[in-house]
Amino acid sequence: MEPRAKCWQWFDKFVDKETKAQKSKCKYYGKICIVPSSINGTSLMNNHIQRLCPYRVNVGVKDTQTKLGFQPSSMGEKEGTLGTWTFDQGRSRKALAQMIVVDELSFSFVEKEGFKNFMRVTAPHFHIPSPKTLTRDCYQCYNEEKQVLKKFFKEVHPKVCLTTDTWTSIQKINYMCLTAHFIDTN
Repeated sequence: MEPRAKCWQWFDKFVDKETKAQKSKCKYYGKICIVPSSINGTSLMNNHIQRLCPYRVNVGVKDTQTKLGFQPSSMGEKEGTLGTWTFDQGRSRKALAQMIVVDELSFSFVEKEGFKNFMRVTAPHFHIPSPKTLTRDCYQCYNEEKQVLKKFFKEVHPKVCLTTDTWTSIQKINYMCLTAHFIDTN
């Protein structure tokens, strides 16, 4: 289970070999703090992040500054475009959900250490959602696409041809696929 306090994004837990006490270490600066308990809470870690850590100067400040970014071409052309962007947690979560669906990844992919480390390096502002939240995001993307298709079929009134195909997997599981073919106005 993921810790609820946001300060755990910047600290790793470990056990001190000498004292056998649980401690935490700043991922950026290396400062060691005592692991919070019900007595002292997460104040030490939050204080370190907000005031002391030289590597996390702007933590807690909403990052709304527009940045320049190179956008590669999506059509396979050799040239891209230079544009501006601002970090948006909602857009990032939607893109993550789309990646999970398109690449057929498991929802637990976000819990893997390699992915967490990659996100920590490339986008430290991004709060990685839990697999349960990611499942809801994927279902929301599905509902949005479903509404787009419903609207399309209401407006265009295309003739639709349905084809079915059945097969059995190596594990003796039966599958049926339904394919819809139609011609739109284009």
